[in-house]
Amino acid sequence: MPRPPRRAWLVLLCPVCSTLLAQQPTSAANLARTATASASEDQGPDLVAAFANDGDPATRWSGIPGHNSGVWYQLDWPQPVTLRQVVLHQFDTYVMELDVQVWDGAGQHWRTLRHCGVSGQKLPRVVAVDVGAVTTDRLRIADITNGPSFTEVEVFAAPVPPAVQLGSDLTGNVVGVVCDAWGSAAIAGASVELRGEAAGGAWLAEVTSDANGMFAAPMPIGLFGEVRLRTSVGGALHTTTWPAAALQYGLTPCTPGTGESLDGTWKFLADPPAGFEAAAFDDATWTSINVPGHWAMQGLRVRTAGGYRRHFDARGGAGRWLLRFDGVYSGAEVFVNGRRVATHDGGAVPFEADITDVVHERDNVLAVLATEHSVASDQLDKMSEYADMDLGGIFRSVRLSSVPALH
Repeated sequence: MPRPPRRAWLVLLCPVCSTLLAQQPTSAANLARTATASASEDQGPDLVAAFANDGDPATRWSGIPGHNSGVWYQLDWPQPVTLRQVVLHQFDTYVMELDVQVWDGAGQHWRTLRHCGVSGQKLPRVVAVDVGAVTTDRLRIADITNGPSFTEVEVFAAPVPPAVQLGSDLTGNVVGVVCDAWGSAAIAGASVELRGEAAGGAWLAEVTSDANGMFAAPMPIGLFGEVRLRTSVGGALHTTTWPAAALQYGLTPCTPGTGESLDGTWKFLADPPAGFEAAAFDDATWTSINVPGHWAMQGLRVRTAGGYRRHFDARGGAGRWLLRFDGVYSGAEVFVNGRRVATHDGGAVPFEADITDVVHERDNVLAVLATEHSVASDQLDKMSEYADMDLGGIFRSVRLSSVPALH
């Protein structure tokens, strides 16, 4: 089952989204690929200049550590090109300072467009440099200090759009961060407009990112469909959408003993087929699993994801129907009667979905796609690593309850 494009956490949203580092922009042509590369030096035949503009992040060019004077990397084009952004992908955060230069044919000298870095402080893993619109046939990364090692040097005719990541917290806010496309640097002062549809009608919020690229806005109750974002950075507008199912409106205080427990025996299949969440899907051959519990502790092995299904009734309630998971390790997609009602990363954090609009009085089908590996598990909590076992599964209680419409 394909997952929607998202990287969001309920409580924690990384100020600089390191998970974006693996993403390479594909909408713009990399002008560096058409240039010939050279350098003032290299460490050997496996670390030459041509490996930093070959489009392969597994190869790289490296200068000689300890050389802090006269070190440069250069791209030459057969014809002049117009460039707006230079992106340097480092093998590691070695470099402290560098200059981005272009050749001035009229004056027959190198002209510095931007100086990056300060002495004693390492530059980020990815250095994205906006240089304005410049036409040239030669680009040089010059005066590089502290032993450069570039996996790729990319050049674009237009700046790659920034990335906007959304999440939600436990107090009813949408939280987010604006950073460059590679997650290497936060963008402060970006204007963000959020629009969507909620139970009370159309929703609009306008916010500005702070010094860490972060922003927050009160979340409306009953948000559904997609959230539409318009981000203004340096006068340029960028638009994207975000699934409302990935944003949960905090947690509703519950009284012990109220509601109905959905713990017990569920149907389970490792790596279920696409469409397993449909109400009419035939799960007669699936095995049984106890919820709460880890699938590994019940003798079940999963390669990618675990599929769960069970039937339930929703009778006698009034107002809003809420479905609460106290813990699914570590990523979860939740469906009721075939409709996605929630997505969540972070196994130790409870989350809740309002299912009022999709639930029936009798014979509802609840389906969950659980993944042991997520951004939260692999980069934040590492719980399976410390447990020395696979913790995947619905390992805490599930509960259905109803609350008054006004609560």
